[in-house]
Amino acid sequence: MLINKNIYFVHIPRTGGRYVSKIISDNYPCEYYDFNKEVLFKDKEVQHLTHFEHEEFLNYKPLKTFTVVRDPINRFVSSLANSKFEKEVDLILKDQESFDKFINYSIIDKKNIGNWFIPQIDFIDYKTKIWKFEDGFGDNFFKWLQNNFNLLIQNKTASAEFFINKIDYKFKVDLTNEQKNYIKNYYYKDYKILSY
Repeated sequence: MLINKNIYFVHIPRTGGRYVSKIISDNYPCEYYDFNKEVLFKDKEVQHLTHFEHEEFLNYKPLKTFTVVRDPINRFVSSLANSKFEKEVDLILKDQESFDKFINYSIIDKKNIGNWFIPQIDFIDYKTKIWKFEDGFGDNFFKWLQNNFNLLIQNKTASAEFFINKIDYKFKVDLTNEQKNYIKNYYYKDYKILSY
């Protein structure tokens, strides 16, 4: 999402990005945030482009960037539980090889769920300011936006809370410790670089 033509919110799927987009677009002029107005770039929603894709899409314009990241296990559970793979969960989580194949296939299959399973570090670069989903979206988040980007959020509409408080999973995913390790192994760079 492009804010005031000079700040870019990098919306990583399943990290509360719709809430952030809603609350900021209620306060500032924004582009490329509305999922009801489908804008595609290389067959992907502009709202969920990886770092190199959004750089190319915006013609390498120098922008301040920020994002929200989430613990990879929780992000994976949210992605899977909101997908069409309910009948395949046991196969996906059977072993490390099955898990890796599923993630790799999901990333390259354009007809699939999009880029919900791409590692979070693929969405950012070294200049991207990072907020952690687990730190919440209250006053500290708004202070962080003001201190880092001079974004003063005055209209904190109750309707925007819908995006954070409503958990509408299509099905429940319970993971064993071994299955959690499959996720940690695949997303090891997210854990290392994002300090999870």
